[in-house]
Amino acid sequence: MTPYQNLMKKLINSQQHKQILYIDDEEQALKYFKRTVGKKYDVLMASSAEEGWKLIQENHESIAVIFTDQRMPGTTGVDLLSRVSQQFPNIIRILTTAYSDLDSAISSVNEGAIYRYVVKPWNFSELEGIFRQSFELYDLIQERNQLIREKMSIMHRQHILSRIQGLTMLSQALGTQLSNSNRALNSFIDLIPKPVEESWQMNTVELSTNPSQTLPTLCIDHSGRAILETTEYILNKTVRSMSKDGWSSESLQTILENAVEQADIAKEDVSLSIDPDIQELNIDSTMLSSAIRILLESSTQLEKTNASIAITAKTSSNASSEIHLKIRVKDDPWTNSQLLSLFALAGPTDQTEISKGLLTSLFVIHHHGGSLSLPTDRAEFVIQLPVAPEDSQESSSSSQAVERLLTRFDSLNVSAF
Repeated sequence: MTPYQNLMKKLINSQQHKQILYIDDEEQALKYFKRTVGKKYDVLMASSAEEGWKLIQENHESIAVIFTDQRMPGTTGVDLLSRVSQQFPNIIRILTTAYSDLDSAISSVNEGAIYRYVVKPWNFSELEGIFRQSFELYDLIQERNQLIREKMSIMHRQHILSRIQGLTMLSQALGTQLSNSNRALNSFIDLIPKPVEESWQMNTVELSTNPSQTLPTLCIDHSGRAILETTEYILNKTVRSMSKDGWSSESLQTILENAVEQADIAKEDVSLSIDPDIQELNIDSTMLSSAIRILLESSTQLEKTNASIAITAKTSSNASSEIHLKIRVKDDPWTNSQLLSLFALAGPTDQTEISKGLLTSLFVIHHHGGSLSLPTDRAEFVIQLPVAPEDSQESSSSSQAVERLLTRFDSLNVSAF
């Protein structure tokens, strides 16, 4: 079951099982309320604001109405309902009070902390009408929120597809000067972990505390601007930074040392371990060094501290003509937050700086006939590079591959809506 389907199931269940929470420090009042109102409604009861708050946190999906006394030891009814209005604004909030406390009740109504107040002693016929109206209002709020969620999901779909189409156009344009550009973009999409996809889905369909405030934010679609900025960034780091002398033989040791030297990181926190038997690579040294530098800087940005980065390189066990390069940031896996940053270009966010770096590195690595992977058990970039990339070059992916990319991304991220 998808995150969206789970959410909808919870919403349906909460609609079918709605409760009133009554809070009063007088035991007799609680018993009387339960005996009278409990005949028609499912009633929860609490003898203090603290106990009531605990029940609210545990049952906020099913509580439709809170009915609380004003005068209680410790926290007053007004203070409790003000707190509820901030965290659970969809719950209908009613204050019951004596005539002597009317000023605070009226003030709370005016400020929006409560829906209405009921003066003691109660008229149960009138009280029943108030609860009926409160449940009707609660249902209207839920229906409004559902309509907003549906609108948000449609806009999310358009936002994501617009961005991925822009990236596809970018890869096709780069394909005139970079080898395997479409394959690099396919690789970027294939690397996206399942938890990241689920986070994107939940980010736009989970029950917001106030969906009406979320919708205007989502309406501002920055995907076009993000693609333009990404295009400019990648062009500067790839095509515009190609070595004037073209491809040449270069030692991996030199490439890695240059990358570390140019990177905006603490040089003392980086260790290099390179197999001396590795052959020289036939590469564009400037471009490849820049790609590795970007990965080093991204690692530090993701850790938000000076990460201890270990770079190792050796000949692949499968073939002496292939280099196995690791950039290890830590032995623990990437956190979900870090993964979201790495793949932000494909998601519903404008914080894409680190993600632009990863995509740029993929374009460069695939241009050299290589590949990049992200192990699930540790924070690490693993790069495979052929010693002689020209021997392993493939033509850019066909239009069918581009269509596959769009179809796959559409189904992964939008089908839940």
